[in-house]
Amino acid sequence: MAGMAVVYRRPVGVMRHSVKPQLASWERAGHPSQVKLGRFLGHVDAVAGPVLAAVSGRVAVELIVGFSDGVSLTDGGHDLDNYLFPVAQRLGPQRLAAIFGRKIHGLSSLAVGPAQPDMARATPQFSARMAGSYERKEWKQQLHDRLAVQAAR
Repeated sequence: MAGMAVVYRRPVGVMRHSVKPQLASWERAGHPSQVKLGRFLGHVDAVAGPVLAAVSGRVAVELIVGFSDGVSLTDGGHDLDNYLFPVAQRLGPQRLAAIFGRKIHGLSSLAVGPAQPDMARATPQFSARMAGSYERKEWKQQLHDRLAVQAAR
């Protein structure tokens, strides 16, 4: 099974913590968006710290980004990857096996737990290997196109 992708479960049986997620920020230090992001990442540390200390292996994370009713989940510059990136960066690739995210109308939350392979879904439904910068519009379009071809099958 070398080279096979492993599919993980969302964190199960763990406490969900109320959070106010923040988008990644590339502003200068001290900018209000950096301050808000720093507060959010401090909360991520508080939630993940005990799990990281108790679990010898890797972890799975789920971030649910909640919006008020009537707010579009697809428009407005609130791309899910820009919420997940700072969390993944903070926890580090050596400890993070999987990160899940979704946007909903409702409350935001964060859950962190031991990574558990999902044997019922041993292979991913869709996958794509990408190179280059995810910040480029062309990269995102190429990812979309590759996954759309697989979904059409």
